[in-house]
Amino acid sequence: MSYRRCPKCDAGEIVSDDRGTYCEECGFEPEPLEIPDFEVEDAEAFAAVDEPGAEPLVVSDGGCVIPVGGFVLVYGDGGAGKTTACIDWAVHFAAGTPWLGILEPARPLRILVVENEGPRPEFRRKLRRRLDAWNELEGALGLPLDGRLGVLSEPWAALTLREESHRAALAQVLADVDLVIAGPLSGLGTEGGGTLDEIRGFTALMQEVRELTGHPVAFLLVHHENKAGSISGAWEGSTDVTIHVQPQGHGRTRVYWQKVRWCSALHQTTTHLLWADGDSFIVEEREEITEATIAEAILTAARERPGETWTKIRERVKGKSTTDATAVRDRLIRDGVLVNESKRKDGFNLWAADDPVLIRSEAGTELER
Repeated sequence: MSYRRCPKCDAGEIVSDDRGTYCEECGFEPEPLEIPDFEVEDAEAFAAVDEPGAEPLVVSDGGCVIPVGGFVLVYGDGGAGKTTACIDWAVHFAAGTPWLGILEPARPLRILVVENEGPRPEFRRKLRRRLDAWNELEGALGLPLDGRLGVLSEPWAALTLREESHRAALAQVLADVDLVIAGPLSGLGTEGGGTLDEIRGFTALMQEVRELTGHPVAFLLVHHENKAGSISGAWEGSTDVTIHVQPQGHGRTRVYWQKVRWCSALHQTTTHLLWADGDSFIVEEREEITEATIAEAILTAARERPGETWTKIRERVKGKSTTDATAVRDRLIRDGVLVNESKRKDGFNLWAADDPVLIRSEAGTELER
């Protein structure tokens, strides 16, 4: 039986017969090929097994966000609020309490924070502000951390998974840790610009740490975005969760849940945050923009400023895009709710159809013709 090309001459085929296994071209005798056993299970039987690791670490709306042994990548520009958000998540998860009604730890988690850039005194002060504010709430909410949140203080800003000794030392301090929050990614041992091969090499280092630790530790790593505002490198295919943190001016942060593999309710949704005391956040309540709200805004503007141009009306309408508002305007005209009295081609002088002073001098408009 012929089943592979000869690794020595790269010309002949390796064959097996009663004389043994050899290259039919050069006679080279390779080591016997070990063929692994593959197993196929019935789908219902497969799905019915509660395998260890199925319990999520963090959930949202009943779906798993961070699985046991998962990989989360948070990225954004400098000053976007990535570190502040990660510390806030760490405190909530270690206390076992929901974060802003969006993320909920399945239980109080043991977390290690690794800050791999910047001066240690400043990070101490930043963490102290958050913990002081948290401890003011502890008495009322009963949410102590009880030593579940740790910080790697030595080596400071120098951990690299590229070093075998660092992987071994990290594994020793992760004996009972559920989640490692570390960054920036560029200082943790990644190489190159983030090609698929380079990313596979780095994720293999994370897996080695898990194996040395003896249990499936989850990693949440912090990364920078590229000049185009996207994630730097081809990381998204390797993650369970990808989160884009963006600044929205002073006092505001936008969190885009770009990829949440196991939670469709959170996947590709956006959360707008306002900065709060103690390096924390609150959710910014925003009016939901729908076709109905756009239509109401157009008609209100037309009643307040009858006969106004579309450009002026559009400035007074909240909408997802100019295209959305234009489509709603055209529908209102077709339905006879909004009237265009402009005599110019492609022009608009808009009135609400129920305006008592509206005088229709023509039947229809250019758009209706």
